[in-house]
Amino acid sequence: MKAFKFPLKAVQIIRAHKDFLAQEQLGRALKAQLDLEIRLERAKEFSAEQAKRMMQTRESSYKAVTVTSALKAYQTARGDEVLIERQIVLAKNEVAKKRELLVETNRELKVVTQLKEKAFTAYTVRSHREEQNVLDEIAGYRAFST
Repeated sequence: MKAFKFPLKAVQIIRAHKDFLAQEQLGRALKAQLDLEIRLERAKEFSAEQAKRMMQTRESSYKAVTVTSALKAYQTARGDEVLIERQIVLAKNEVAKKRELLVETNRELKVVTQLKEKAFTAYTVRSHREEQNVLDEIAGYRAFST
């Protein structure tokens, strides 16, 4: 009997490649989200430091220019923090989309894999039947010739 050949092998290869690409995209999206979260922690630390400086400036100096510059530095730091928080929300949405894409490509790949398994099982059954028919025929010749 001929060797097993899966007729949808090209489809399986393409779907496996799409699945691999979806995994890479999800990985990049997760890394981007993690990087933003690290930036947020640093921004929070910097913002807290600016708030502390602003309070120290208020307590030590009553000059309007000094207090105003400390306040502006704090507001800028806080604005950066809020901007990063918004970027994190967008990154989380992107991760959710990429995860859904990965789930879909994985489902498509599993369908083709299951079809391949069924085809191989059918091939194996046919192969065993053909072998059994050959053995039965040989046994029939032996029984007839004796």
